[in-house]
Amino acid sequence: MGASLDTNLVRTFCLSCGYGLDNLESSVCPECGGEFDASNPETFATSAGTAHWLRWQQRALLHAGLLVPLEFFFALLSYETVGEDCKYALFFLAIVGNLLACALLVMRLPRISVACQVVVGLMIIPYQLALGIQYITR
Repeated sequence: MGASLDTNLVRTFCLSCGYGLDNLESSVCPECGGEFDASNPETFATSAGTAHWLRWQQRALLHAGLLVPLEFFFALLSYETVGEDCKYALFFLAIVGNLLACALLVMRLPRISVACQVVVGLMIIPYQLALGIQYITR
């Protein structure tokens, strides 16, 4: 009759890119070059969704752990320059920038999310330069 399919077959996927690793002769992912060990379940995912979820978690941790504090540092640094008048505007920019960056992260655009964080964080530099020029020319 027909060939039967083995339903107990465990599918393996790359942790980095989600590429299917079944029936590969080498222990290197052909898509991203990541190494895995077929006998060690901690080095591969058992579903493509798991690999994508792990990547998304890493991006979220990077965002929360590095970029958000960096942006608030820029806001505080800017506060030192502009003073009491603009403090709420600066923190509003930081919050809006973080919300926009999180939305971009959820839409799987991590590079644009990082660029958004940097642009919002450094947005105050032209104003700081203008204040510096005004201070020097007094």
